[in-house]
Amino acid sequence: MSLKWNGNQVLEEVKLGCVDALNEFGLRLELPSKRSLQYERGFLTGTYRRSLHADSPNFSFQSDDVKPSDSSPERGGKTGARITGKYTISIVYGSGLRYAIFVERRYGTIRQAHNQEWPRLGKLIEKHTRNRLK
Repeated sequence: MSLKWNGNQVLEEVKLGCVDALNEFGLRLELPSKRSLQYERGFLTGTYRRSLHADSPNFSFQSDDVKPSDSSPERGGKTGARITGKYTISIVYGSGLRYAIFVERRYGTIRQAHNQEWPRLGKLIEKHTRNRLK
């Protein structure tokens, strides 16, 4: 009886499943963090809300830094998890606006969204890797 080794293929599928899971995690961070920004609570023109997004670790958040206006571009709704090493998969979430750190320090919108979604990440990884291995 001979056995066929599929370990490398399985490892690749698991890595891609983790990428999918982190992408969904990044999108899931958007809703609670953007929802918590309201008038008189870090929201004036909506520029900061529209600048919150997930992207790849090499994304230059400086491109987010635009003047506050009602017509600033929506950066969210995209994903950007990347495999950056043999076993490293990364995603970053935030805003590149100059004043973003002050809003975050005062209201903790990103931190609260992260704390809310973090416990679900394991289930997301399990779901996406199972879907890839079917």
